[in-house]
Amino acid sequence: MVNRVVCFVGLVLFLCAVSPARAAIGIDVSTSANNAAVGTTIATPAFSTTAPNELLLAFVASDAAFGTTASVTNVAGGGLTWALVVRTNVQLGTAEIWRAFAPATLSNVAVTATLSQPVVSSVTVMSFTGTDTTGVNGAAAIGATASANAPSGAPAATLVTTRSNSLVLGVGDDWDSPIARTPAAGQSIVHQSLSTTGDTYWVQKMDATTPLAGTAVTVQDVAPTTDRFNLSIVEVLAGGGATTPQATWSIGGSISPAANASGATVTLSGAAAASTTVDVNGNYSFSGLANGSYNVTPAKAAFSFTPASQPITINGASAAAINFSTQAVTASAIRLVQKAVNGNEGSVFSISATFPAGNTAGNFLIVTGAAARPAGTITISDTAGNTYLPAIGPVTDPGQDTTAYLWYVPSAKGGPNTVTLTPTSARALEIHLSEWVGLASASPVDQIATATGNGTAVSAGPVTTTTAGELVFGYAFVFNVASAGAGFAPLSLVNGDLDEYLIESAAGSVAATFTQNAGTWFAMMATFRPAGAAPVPPPTPPPTVSLTSPVAGTNVVGSVAVSAAASDAGGVAGVQFQLDGVNLGAEVTTSPYSISWDTTTVVDGSHSLTAIARNTAGLTTTSSRVAVTVSNGLASTGQWSAPFDLGIVAVNSVLLHTGKVLMFSGSYTSTGVERVWDPATGTITLVPNPFSNLFCAGQAQLPDGRVMVVGGFDSGSLGASNASIFDPVAEIWSAAPSMAFRRWYPTATGLPDGRLLVTSGGQTCLTCLADLPEIYDPATGRFSTLATARLAVPYYPFMFVLPDGTVLDAGSNEQPVATSRLNLTTGSWSSVDPIVKDGHSAAMYLPGKILKSGTAADSGTTGVAAATAFVLDTTRPSPAWRQVASLAHARAFHNSTLLPDGTVLVTGGGSTLDGHDVTKAVFPAELWSPAIETWRTLASASVPRLYHSTALLLPDGRVLSAGSGNDSGAVDQTRGQIFSPPYLFKGARPAIASAPDVIAYGGSFSVQTPDAVSIASVSLIRLGAVTHAFDEDQRFVSLAFTAAAGALSIQAPANANLAPPGYYMLFLVGSNGVPSVASFVRLPTGAADLIPPTAPGALTANGGLGSATLSWTASADNTGVALYNVHRSTTSGFAPSAANRIGQSTSTTFTDAGVAAGTYFYLVTAQDITGNVSDPSNEAVAIVLADATPPTVSITSPADQDAVSGSIAIIASASDDVSVAGVQFFVDGSPFGAERASPPYSITWNTATSADGASSPRTGSTKASAS
Repeated sequence: MVNRVVCFVGLVLFLCAVSPARAAIGIDVSTSANNAAVGTTIATPAFSTTAPNELLLAFVASDAAFGTTASVTNVAGGGLTWALVVRTNVQLGTAEIWRAFAPATLSNVAVTATLSQPVVSSVTVMSFTGTDTTGVNGAAAIGATASANAPSGAPAATLVTTRSNSLVLGVGDDWDSPIARTPAAGQSIVHQSLSTTGDTYWVQKMDATTPLAGTAVTVQDVAPTTDRFNLSIVEVLAGGGATTPQATWSIGGSISPAANASGATVTLSGAAAASTTVDVNGNYSFSGLANGSYNVTPAKAAFSFTPASQPITINGASAAAINFSTQAVTASAIRLVQKAVNGNEGSVFSISATFPAGNTAGNFLIVTGAAARPAGTITISDTAGNTYLPAIGPVTDPGQDTTAYLWYVPSAKGGPNTVTLTPTSARALEIHLSEWVGLASASPVDQIATATGNGTAVSAGPVTTTTAGELVFGYAFVFNVASAGAGFAPLSLVNGDLDEYLIESAAGSVAATFTQNAGTWFAMMATFRPAGAAPVPPPTPPPTVSLTSPVAGTNVVGSVAVSAAASDAGGVAGVQFQLDGVNLGAEVTTSPYSISWDTTTVVDGSHSLTAIARNTAGLTTTSSRVAVTVSNGLASTGQWSAPFDLGIVAVNSVLLHTGKVLMFSGSYTSTGVERVWDPATGTITLVPNPFSNLFCAGQAQLPDGRVMVVGGFDSGSLGASNASIFDPVAEIWSAAPSMAFRRWYPTATGLPDGRLLVTSGGQTCLTCLADLPEIYDPATGRFSTLATARLAVPYYPFMFVLPDGTVLDAGSNEQPVATSRLNLTTGSWSSVDPIVKDGHSAAMYLPGKILKSGTAADSGTTGVAAATAFVLDTTRPSPAWRQVASLAHARAFHNSTLLPDGTVLVTGGGSTLDGHDVTKAVFPAELWSPAIETWRTLASASVPRLYHSTALLLPDGRVLSAGSGNDSGAVDQTRGQIFSPPYLFKGARPAIASAPDVIAYGGSFSVQTPDAVSIASVSLIRLGAVTHAFDEDQRFVSLAFTAAAGALSIQAPANANLAPPGYYMLFLVGSNGVPSVASFVRLPTGAADLIPPTAPGALTANGGLGSATLSWTASADNTGVALYNVHRSTTSGFAPSAANRIGQSTSTTFTDAGVAAGTYFYLVTAQDITGNVSDPSNEAVAIVLADATPPTVSITSPADQDAVSGSIAIIASASDDVSVAGVQFFVDGSPFGAERASPPYSITWNTATSADGASSPRTGSTKASAS
């Protein structure tokens, strides 16, 4: 017992010896400030401390311009000395901790941090009591530090504590998106700033001190988990008691060979500053170092070191074997005099950089330049009048859509100098300038190299230099941020792209190397001989090239051959043709050098052609320009039809799979009259919706072809929660369940699983937005709310399903907003591009690729519209809007319509933001080509289209333009116009003989066509559903195919993300650019019915006076027969098609009325509710007799000689021995309104539109027969 007691007491005494009691660390002051605007300084509010001997820590986090590195250059305040503790700025932005020590209390002081560039930033200053006070300026109170960074992931950094009862804190910046932190258990947020620029800056700490030294402590967030972050953490040490001396560490290594290294000076910087001399054995060391970040740099006159410097982080252990190598260098006469740089990530038409001081006459100039997104030709000029010679380029990297150059001036002119790069059209541009002495003026270029790749290691070369002491000059255009390679000195960094150099001591193999975090890259290098180098053979001459066809001054039409003759002693690598300075097709790499040019893709008038020949050495020559005149007429401009009456302001227009168009409007005071217009016959059928006022509703098609309309106007509450469904076959409406939210101006979007997404919409006031999306499921017939996806999205957002299944919000037609993405699986939004780009109309011209143009506006907005246009490619990493060529006309309220050949048609709009002022209407149409990203002007419409206008692609490739008005103070446009695009005037259409009704994802299907060998492209375009200048249901998908005799084998879309289920128009486009008339095909949902009904039986046809009566036996179907299609021909043995379908019936009888006398053959097919069509019935024949008796008609109201005013009803009575086909009303001899096809025959006449006095309404009727 005694022995056990003694051992226990001994144990207690031992623990007391190693863990003396320490004062508890306390937080006295914590104050923060955020800079929402960019600036180079940020200051805390004034604060005061309450005790002497306090440690102060400044936690600073900031943004950084893309492609640059940010840091804190100085911290000042309180009259204290501030020192850097730890910095992390590998990713964009910086996260830093600085320290100071206040021996006395502070009163009303502020702390200011100075940053290396103007950025958005945040600072938090905390003061601590109970810390170790034995060091200088708080050094003894700092224990371990750690850093972490990553391009994606949850922020986390770990250190090992060096003393008991220490406190760990950290600071971070997130460059991706402003999302609140969720710290791990046992940790809390001290301060965070959610920046409007898209960043988050935060400070967090452990909730309690760590009891024991040697404990691994991790500061981390558990959400979000997709950050691009920098994170710095620090251990604050407690004081008091019998303090164990703080552990220290050492840094050491060797430099070889020792004979060269002996006597060199090694400098230590960072957390401590020191220097030492290398001994005779080549060794050096530093001791007594605390945890922290350091840099070790050797130096000795006439010697170079590899690497030039090494960063070292000490965290609880010494760093040994920090080794270098050295070699003697011969002093070079080559010297950098000055440099300059400029860059722009957007699209600009030129870029300039100015040398800081004037150039010295005779000095050597080097310029690198790049044009990106799209790649293209650049010309170079300067204000001094120098001539720039090409060393490299143009060299194009398709992976980054970039063209790069390296120019030089061997003997510059003296004086101030600004250098400018000019592309052929707007692009992202950058320029790097440098001035040198000591380079040869004659034949200075020795070797060149270029390379492309993907990854962290970047390299151009290697090459073998031929002269000692050459300047090796490298340039890297990278996806992330480039750093100089080993042995190279960095020159200028912009947009993440860097030029660098080294001066070789001896001739030999060399490569320009760089590093980046990850991604694609392009690199190039050139080596330049020193002055006095031996002469070299004359450079390889460039190739020769001339255009041989067409001849200058020629008038050209249609497709013409553009040809060139090119030669070179070493061989021609390729010839690139250009039209008006823009690449025309791909480079031709084999002789004969010729390409086909479709002249109808440009406006009529003068155009210039050139050819650029490239030899195997990379040298290029541009031919003389050849001017030609394009004279295509309608094949260049297209043509508008005469206006025709639709009887409605078509605020909403929807193409149905029956080939007809559903139109509706509604208003503030009435529900409006919905109608169906048949483009084939021009007839209008009224289809009133009894369930909703559809004024400013949203709409999209369901997978079975029915149209769902959501929201609209409720005069009592503004937004309506109603939903209704239109059946295109029966042409009737049915009510759907109401939504959870009222929605006025919502967007409806068909989803890959067949459901329908509804976003935005006003509720009970203009600014009370429905900020939770809803989803309608046709399988259950119910709406559900995405409860976690709250985001206030402005009216009619541009919503697009992307190839990854997420849904993009690309803006709004009423106000510009940042671009976001909705993940339907997680029910959360994320930022895509926080930079706001304006646009009133948007179109997804390929899956994941969006075009928007003009200026967003509401009907009551004021101001001037813009002509700008932007594209967004969400299939690229880090997608961002990119400006492309502007429209010829500034526009708001215009429509963008996808065409079968992949181009985008823009119609209508106004040059101001007033949606009512028809004097500012824009009448010329414009066509955008995705291939060259430019616009051309087409024919002008005659009807103004402003607020509430629509444009809809029809199955024959024409475009219906309708609507405008139906708003207080606006002029109502009830007339439609049809635009025939230029492709309809280029020749004969290809024909579709037969196509399947249903196609399956991922499979192939066959289309019969006599024009198979001449088909150039095949596309699917989803049936349009347009309102407020936005097609809520648009989709264009290009399909791969192979041609055989009389048929195409076509590859269907791989999945529903590319083409959500529903009806599409299938177009074939011939080699002449002309599209076929579309066939309607349907992509079903996964569980969709694919079984057609059985064929109708026992068809009979009985002829009569001007008509034939048909009957048949019913078909059977697993889901139910929806209707029967009736087909007629004058030839026996015909096949049923859309062209010979004369009507539909929901019963087993049909009367074919209004038929001329003759013999007719009939077939009937059955169609089920999901669109499957049966085989045809037996063929029946009927002989129809002539009808010679005209119908009778009279006006029953108003009576003859009545005095009328205001709006009145004109009513007629009509009869016929067969049947009445329609009644046309006339006022004063002119047709009034559309023909009424069914009784009661009535039309509303606003008499205020006629002058006071006698007017004579009358009617005309037509028989059901042909007489």
